[in-house]
Amino acid sequence: MFRISQEQAHGIALSIYSDIQSYINAHRAEYEVFLANEEKKIKTEKKNDSARFYKK
Repeated sequence: MFRISQEQAHGIALSIYSDIQSYINAHRAEYEVFLANEEKKIKTEKKNDSARFYKK
């Protein structure tokens, strides 16, 4: 079994976060489109869930 310390885990988490933030900053337009698409999906899913609930 592989184990790491809390300090190592924290360092890895910060590194991942930093990489994601750098990617977002470098690809801001694509990220904005992604967010808009995700919001549309969520709204559609909620709408569909509501329709199924009230259809019964």
